[in-house]
Amino acid sequence: LCLKRCLTSECECNEQYYQCKNGGCIPYGKLCDCFVDCPDGSDEICPEEFCKKKRCPNILEDSCLPREKLCVYERDSDGNLLHCESGSHLQNCFEVSCPHMFQCIHKTGYCIPFSYLCDGVADCPDGRDEFNCSHTKSCPGLFRCSLNNECIHMSSVGDGVTDCRTSNDDE
Repeated sequence: LCLKRCLTSECECNEQYYQCKNGGCIPYGKLCDCFVDCPDGSDEICPEEFCKKKRCPNILEDSCLPREKLCVYERDSDGNLLHCESGSHLQNCFEVSCPHMFQCIHKTGYCIPFSYLCDGVADCPDGRDEFNCSHTKSCPGLFRCSLNNECIHMSSVGDGVTDCRTSNDDE
């Protein structure tokens, strides 16, 4: 994030920039994008309908995603990704704060519900939500990956393809 700083109150941004109430300048493209860019947050003081919902990019339907679901990874009971099917709502989430959720930090920054921790399914790209689990998850009829408790099908063990994020199914 580049934020041009104005050192005096008389400083003005050129026409390609929005002037934050505290005097900083940000590109207009960052105005009302549901992410705070101005130190004073003035770039997100917008008409409610402007930033209340954000469209899911790269999908056929003209659907909107509630602002509070941006950068939240959730799946339905069948394991299908909710919100934007393509996962495009999970991009550019590094500046997001999720105090009531677990934040995946490797390559994404998106958030997952605490209930997804140590559930045997790696929801973070690096499987961090399954690391250091104090209990061993039962995987009846399945192979349990040793370091992260992820469950995979027995047919995937020793098939030459690494399925456990910790690589122990093909060692």
